[in-house]
Amino acid sequence: MAEWLVIFLLPFAAWSGWWVAMRREARLLRHDRSRAAYFDGLSYLLNDQTDKAVEIFVAIAEFDHQTIENQLTLGRLFRRRGEVDRALHLHKQLEQQADPGSLQKYDILFELGEDYRYAGMFAQAQDIFESLMDTRPQQRVMEVLLGLYERTGNWQQARELAERWQSSGYGDQSAALANYDCEQAVEARAKGNAEAALRLLKAALQRDAGCVRSNVLLGKYFLEDGQYVQALHALQSIAQQSEVHLPDALPMMTKAYQALDREEEYREWLCELGNNSNKARLIIAIADALKSIERTDAAVAVLSKALERTDSPLLIWACLQFGVDIAVRGKEIMAAIKPQTVYQCQVCGFRQQHQCWHCPACFEWSSFTAALELKVEQR
Repeated sequence: MAEWLVIFLLPFAAWSGWWVAMRREARLLRHDRSRAAYFDGLSYLLNDQTDKAVEIFVAIAEFDHQTIENQLTLGRLFRRRGEVDRALHLHKQLEQQADPGSLQKYDILFELGEDYRYAGMFAQAQDIFESLMDTRPQQRVMEVLLGLYERTGNWQQARELAERWQSSGYGDQSAALANYDCEQAVEARAKGNAEAALRLLKAALQRDAGCVRSNVLLGKYFLEDGQYVQALHALQSIAQQSEVHLPDALPMMTKAYQALDREEEYREWLCELGNNSNKARLIIAIADALKSIERTDAAVAVLSKALERTDSPLLIWACLQFGVDIAVRGKEIMAAIKPQTVYQCQVCGFRQQHQCWHCPACFEWSSFTAALELKVEQR
């Protein structure tokens, strides 16, 4: 009986061994194919041949459903090509398959949050990145979440996260924190809470002593409240912070000095400032301020002295405006050129006609500086 049983099982054992060997070989072959195709896809990516890369990663996904990295790469490619809906579908499927608490689950959720962010679904993206912060906070998550808070105007949460960023040693955020305080001050002032606005603006200066925006807002609010001395103190502080931003503050300073009936003191301050500056835009703003308090003779003197130090076309134009005889062809020059103020981001170069504290292109804070340019009339 035992002999018959051995004879009966021998073919089955042989077949089992052959079946196991074939499965192992097929698995190795599939792995080799997947690996080779993966590197081919990367090669296309490096050469900016996104379409071919997508074809390869789709093929990999069809015969190798086990490799999460390939699937994530494919999802990123979909998003990069603007196919956010396909990326969302893929990452949602992967999320359902991943083990809770695993590193793969974390990576999948990060990509899913990026999909929502690119699709403009900021609330959904914010929920995902906040959940990742609770489980495993990382610098890349904090960076993305901080950008989301700024985009959605969640200044309190942005401030708390920026403070956490600083305490984690990821870099200085004092300029951003000061601007968050300014944003909250504007909101508090709009709601009628002047005391909170004042407290926030002073806090902004403590965070960043070079925060021009806080002094501009302080000067504006003090002026609106009839506290002219305090307004002058804030606005004149801009001269120590940034000479570039001072011309925009001069109209408010003129109102404060006139309200205090201290025009002579203002004239002396302006003349001293103008005689020690080579900034054409500031000198012209000083001349305009002197003219507004009926000190045109002082404006002419400031312009004449400035013209001795520099032959800027802007100053030439201003001198002609104030009747300073500087050249035989002065009238022709004045007719041909026209100055205009433009504001340009010093990080990305974005330009616009009005002051902006948060660049809409690169989202940098306080990166705009003003420049007075000559617009040449086309004839």
